[in-house]
Amino acid sequence: MTNEPAPSILIVDDNRDLCEMLTDIMEMEGFRVTLAHDGFEALKLAGSQSFDIVLMDIKMPGMNGVETYKKFKELAPGTPVIMITAFALEDLVREALREGAYAALQKPLDFNELFAIIEDARRESSLVLLIDDEKDLCDAMSDALSQHGYRVRTAHSGEDALLFARQNNFDFILLDMKLPDMSGYDTFLKIKQIRPRATVILITGFAEEMNGLIKKAISQNAYICVQKPVRMEKFVPLLEDIAHRRAQGDFSKPDPPDDA
Repeated sequence: MTNEPAPSILIVDDNRDLCEMLTDIMEMEGFRVTLAHDGFEALKLAGSQSFDIVLMDIKMPGMNGVETYKKFKELAPGTPVIMITAFALEDLVREALREGAYAALQKPLDFNELFAIIEDARRESSLVLLIDDEKDLCDAMSDALSQHGYRVRTAHSGEDALLFARQNNFDFILLDMKLPDMSGYDTFLKIKQIRPRATVILITGFAEEMNGLIKKAISQNAYICVQKPVRMEKFVPLLEDIAHRRAQGDFSKPDPPDDA
């Protein structure tokens, strides 16, 4: 038997019927549930106790969920917050994600998706989004990164990548510069609107052809570009070095190894 306490979740929503339903579902999944029906109540709770995860509605009376989230993260900066909404509030969703909210989900909630996101949010290992339409390459890189403790999600198109970027707060985004539905550069720009804090590493097998766009992306805060074929024995230490630098507050961009 384990003596670990049940994980705690704060649900912030002015819809009391939904709160009751979510409470029943979360308690069946082993969570300790605390409810707040507006942002002011949520902030009061954040000042007096800690939570493992927060589920917060965006549209609430008095103070909306994004305003609440900004104040909440000052009180509990390390707590993952998942925003939820039943409305088309793209500007508010984008603002919440830019501010560091872990994910944004639409109501009615897909609970399989929600619990998968909660599981990811509570793990401590780095989360990587790998975007490339070469499925064999994705499988090989995903296997290699997983063996080194990284959690990896793969997307084979720009549209899928944007969807995943809304659902998870990725530490690293590995982005091929040639994709079937939109260019890697356009994908990069859209992702940075959603996740400006993510470290984006460009990957390409067409360095000369893509040189202009690569330079533009790097000038707009892409970290580096690595050429294919990617040598994982060099690439994994590169990720570890970047993570170490950023943990120390070093956001400089070292040149990639010649044979990375």
